[in-house]
Amino acid sequence: MVKKLTVKEVDSAKLPEGKREAYLRDGDGLELRVTASGAYWQMRYQFQGRRRVLGMNEDESERDGEAKSGEHKLLSARRWRAWCRLQLAKGGDPAEARQMLESERRRAMNAAKEALESAEREAARLAARMTYGELFERYRLAHVETLRGKAEIIRRHKKDVLPAIASVYADEVTRQMVANIGQAISARGARRAAHLTLGDIAACFKWAIDTALLDEGQNPAAAIKKTRIGDASKLRDRVLSESELRHLLQSALPASKLSARAKAAVQIMLATLCRVGEVCRAQWSHVDLAAGLWRIPAENAKNNETHVIHLSEFALTAFRALQEVATSPVWVLPGKSDDVHICVKTTTKQIADRQRTDAEPMSRRSKETASLVLENGHWTSHDLRRTGATMMGELGVAPHVIDKCQNHVEKNRVTRTYQRQELMAERKAAFELLGRRLALLADPGANHVLLLPRA
Repeated sequence: MVKKLTVKEVDSAKLPEGKREAYLRDGDGLELRVTASGAYWQMRYQFQGRRRVLGMNEDESERDGEAKSGEHKLLSARRWRAWCRLQLAKGGDPAEARQMLESERRRAMNAAKEALESAEREAARLAARMTYGELFERYRLAHVETLRGKAEIIRRHKKDVLPAIASVYADEVTRQMVANIGQAISARGARRAAHLTLGDIAACFKWAIDTALLDEGQNPAAAIKKTRIGDASKLRDRVLSESELRHLLQSALPASKLSARAKAAVQIMLATLCRVGEVCRAQWSHVDLAAGLWRIPAENAKNNETHVIHLSEFALTAFRALQEVATSPVWVLPGKSDDVHICVKTTTKQIADRQRTDAEPMSRRSKETASLVLENGHWTSHDLRRTGATMMGELGVAPHVIDKCQNHVEKNRVTRTYQRQELMAERKAAFELLGRRLALLADPGANHVLLLPRA
């Protein structure tokens, strides 16, 4: 039996004259190594048949959370020995266990540091945020005052823009808010003024982006076509809610007496974010069901850019349903004659005909005039594209990935010129995420599921 050390022996430990080192042992492998430079605790043990020596760090006794302030170093060393023996009893090497703990501690410290830095950056960003009214005032002082037509720009803003969005944070102004301002001006017969006002707003946001007050892409006025302001065709923002989608997919669509092709087309537009014209012009040679890909050629795309869509299982099911009723070797949706595709207006009309609750059925059209009515009002085939894109956003997909999924052209010319990445992996993940959510909404047995999976 090794005689246990005393506090007095530890405190008075000295290197004998003529010796390079000496050892005071406390048993179970713990020993105090005394050298000319000082005294150090260490553990001798065997692991996997090999003898090993492990030195004690200053903070080792705190591992079990029981170290006390002012505790004598002998008690701290014994506490550390107990921790080492515990690791050996578990079948592990104390040295490796210590490395893992230190790595975890460093990771925790780094994570805490990153979280603090992120919080500080977010706090700085929030502190620097400004309302649109504050942004316009800075824009006025720095730029508008130098323009010849400054009086009209300021007048238009004071009359129509600032009353509507002055108190809204500039980075939260939406495209719809800006469009509503233009529509309201046009509604009083001042269409030219509406166009000029929209240009003023767009210029204000562009100046903010150019001066780094806002991030690239935060110009809600840039995507609004002035020619549509004041037209009978207003900018639409209809998005089908999840309760509407559940009703549509589970009940309304199956009972609507739409053809199997039309039902599948509705599901495809939801799951792929395609335009109605793109699915109507699709050919079987464009679709690879085995690979789960649909290539929309440039001549079928609105922007004349070839587009590749990754087909989720929900979308593949719809294409397989079309394959089962296929009568044309060429067209996915053949017309009255199998050598041409279906008219691009047909599906839109079929959907509209089934939402005419206050009208008699039209001649030679569907008698199911209310079968596709949804609780939040009239919807169109193009609203399915907007709904799918919005669902992607709610599922956590980044906006620039959604734009790629929709085959949108980048508005910024410099970005469009120098950033040519296609984000295929991200797009595939986004379509898969959307498809799983749609499959869940279409499943009557999953009506109780409310939480959204996040990207």
